Amino acid sequence: MVNSLSLVQRSHSGYKPPAVAPAEKPQSTDAFTPAVPADKPGLISRVVSKALHGSRWTELQDIKRLDKWASNFSTPAQFRAQTEHLKSRLAKGESLDDIRVEAYALSARATQVATGMKPYDCQVLGGLALGSNEIAEMMTGEGKTLTAVMPLYLHALAGKGAHLVTVNDTLAQRDAQEMAPAFELLGMSVGTVLEGMTPEEKRAGYASDITYTTDRAIGFDYLRDRTAKSSEEKVQREPFYALIDEVDEVLLDEARTPLIISGTGEQASEEYHRFDDIIEDLKPGIDYFVDREAGTAWLSELGMEYVENELYGQSLDRKDPQALAQYHRKAGAIRSEGKSYRALLDHNKQKPSLLKRLFNHEWSDKHEELEKQYREAAEKTESFPDSYQLFSPEHEPQIRFMQAALKAHALFDEGVDYIVQEQRVKIVDENKGRTSKGRRFNEGLHQALEAKSNVPIRPESRPIASITYPNFFKHYPHLAGMSGTARTSEPEFRKLYGLSVTEIPTNLQFQTNPSDPTKAPRHNRLDEPDAIFASKKEKF
Repeated sequence: MVNSLSLVQRSHSGYKPPAVAPAEKPQSTDAFTPAVPADKPGLISRVVSKALHGSRWTELQDIKRLDKWASNFSTPAQFRAQTEHLKSRLAKGESLDDIRVEAYALSARATQVATGMKPYDCQVLGGLALGSNEIAEMMTGEGKTLTAVMPLYLHALAGKGAHLVTVNDTLAQRDAQEMAPAFELLGMSVGTVLEGMTPEEKRAGYASDITYTTDRAIGFDYLRDRTAKSSEEKVQREPFYALIDEVDEVLLDEARTPLIISGTGEQASEEYHRFDDIIEDLKPGIDYFVDREAGTAWLSELGMEYVENELYGQSLDRKDPQALAQYHRKAGAIRSEGKSYRALLDHNKQKPSLLKRLFNHEWSDKHEELEKQYREAAEKTESFPDSYQLFSPEHEPQIRFMQAALKAHALFDEGVDYIVQEQRVKIVDENKGRTSKGRRFNEGLHQALEAKSNVPIRPESRPIASITYPNFFKHYPHLAGMSGTARTSEPEFRKLYGLSVTEIPTNLQFQTNPSDPTKAPRHNRLDEPDAIFASKKEKF
């Protein structure tokens, strides 16, 4: 019978395996050489250097020395016995740091037995960073799914749950299915929490030792729990450990987009259609102006005149011919002013050079004529009395409908910012390039887009609770992440979350200049420059 790891004693040089599994001859530090770009063979980053010579490298060697000890385990009963032993050590006061080496060696062995895949040294280094509240930058194809097993298992031993958070349901389900055999061999339960699940299914998923889920699912479930009327309605446990895949996308790209749960508000379909009809007739550059960079649009004085006159016309009694005649005369004057203003703008765009104007007065004469026509049209518009004031207290509720309609027409483009599918307006996530399931714009904008798209207008949402990802993930006392592009964003990670970024060396040496055979004659991985294609047909 294999003795438990209680026989392992800490020494200044590392760990001594149990007596029943005599220590192999210590491996030299040449056993694993971090790969570096073949066209820069002498370059080793400061982070890799730290991994080689610091405590991380020592821990890696300690884990490797336990390979022979861990190879004694092959049955579920043996692995589960060791899992219970590690849990008992935590219960007696040891910390996660104290049991990390044994836990990593054990989970690496379980992964090998259950899936046939044994973690490479670079994956163990990545796992050590993830188990220490850091972000591991690992290149694409280096096996982040397998790397995550070790820190997830370590933190699950605390009995408080460990969450792997990714960006969509497909990835969460795939990773859970691939790694579940290893966790189950260790005696750990694995669950998934996906959007669309029932509360009972979610509660079971969160109650598992390891939970695979998405950023949206876990964030919205948190909000629903905070607004639950009783503890029986809640589905989550208290946050403990979260490992975020594509961490820069979740924690940075989505940092300013709050998660919002809403209740049903009042229905005001007629008002949205009413203002959509009015705003649709406005001319950009004349009736309104747009600042896309700031995300704002506003009416010009002429545009405001037109909107107010249209609202006045809609409010008239059809049996009052005098009032109707005044409405039509003013509408004609406004449109006449707009046309003369547009003609003046177009003429100014054709303005010749000063030298040509000295010998040709045709442009100047035309300019004076158009300017005169515009002044006369503007004076005619101003001669009509203000029959409707949108910004008066009695009409104040209408302002938000006007602003929502203007924003929908001026700032949001179908096929870019949203799509219309199955008689619904669906938001396109600018970071992911996909539609956001269940997400709706607030402040009446979504209803304005529905009116613009001529689809059924659904009741306006009334925000009940909201939270941003930075504020949500700060609830986790243990937080880590993985990405292939985290280094450039390290200042933001440090400022917002207090997380440092560790670059993990690749397992195989790679070459970035394959055309030069004199550089890096020995390589196993080829990194080509990014290629951009204009269409799928050209790409494939």
